[in-house]
Amino acid sequence: PAHGKAQSAARRGASDPAFAAALATTVLAAAAAADAGGEGGAWRTLPSLAASSGPGALSGLADVPLILGSTAHEGDFFLALAGLGGRQMNRVVLWATVGFMFRLAAPQVLRVYAPLADAVAEAEAQVQQPGVAPVSEQGGRAGRSCAQADYLPVLAQVLTDYMFRCPARRLAAALHAGPRVSPTFLYEFAQPSNHTPVAACRGLACHTMELPFLFLQPEPPLRFDEDEFALAHAMGDAWAHFARASPGALGRGIAVGSVTWPPWTVEGAEVLELRAPVSRVTGGALMPVCDLHCDFWDSTGYTF
Repeated sequence: PAHGKAQSAARRGASDPAFAAALATTVLAAAAAADAGGEGGAWRTLPSLAASSGPGALSGLADVPLILGSTAHEGDFFLALAGLGGRQMNRVVLWATVGFMFRLAAPQVLRVYAPLADAVAEAEAQVQQPGVAPVSEQGGRAGRSCAQADYLPVLAQVLTDYMFRCPARRLAAALHAGPRVSPTFLYEFAQPSNHTPVAACRGLACHTMELPFLFLQPEPPLRFDEDEFALAHAMGDAWAHFARASPGALGRGIAVGSVTWPPWTVEGAEVLELRAPVSRVTGGALMPVCDLHCDFWDSTGYTF
């Protein structure tokens, strides 16, 4: 029923601020449905797990190697489930939706993500200038008109960070807060791809879109191009090595094509960015990443 309400609201053009409550409810319901399962049917998204993952909270878990990761556009998938794929959102609806979802923390959320929202407003101003091509012609999310500023990608980034990317980092930190020996590896799948049945996610890297690459199963009737095929093989080889290697051998890293994927450390927060033609590693003890978004979400405890 919530999904139907959001679709009806979306058909109104997503211009009514009252639409925000239905939208937020639907996004949260979609996330719950996607992550359903577990004990007693309770759902455990990464944010709910991260909320209980303070230092030492997971020290009782088995000390085995782990791979944690997410995709670059997780939030776009859940917005598509809510019936908003390819649609537009104005800034007032963004404010109202964030307010409904994050309540007293909403002003902080909007402040942290203000640079992204300001970039949208700046892009809108440039579009109004004669001779400047619309953003839809410059690349980016397909199917969105630039007749007015579209803040839906800002909400998508908020959801990506809150639901997946930042909780994965917090979970890794919690796992290594105790006397843990086995390595943990973090990745972000950032390869734009059309290998998905979700139209709004084509050209992006949405939720689960790493799986066709990992299992060499392109979305029919498509086939992998040369770069995609190389990435898929590199990922498959890396995961196979992870499955069969000893924790000691994994401590030296995993080869992913020409790149070595190092274990995650508290000091370096190393993350493998998977994309064609060459993946890359961000972070490291000598070049730590300043991640203000994840620092903010960690400070909230992921509870609202």
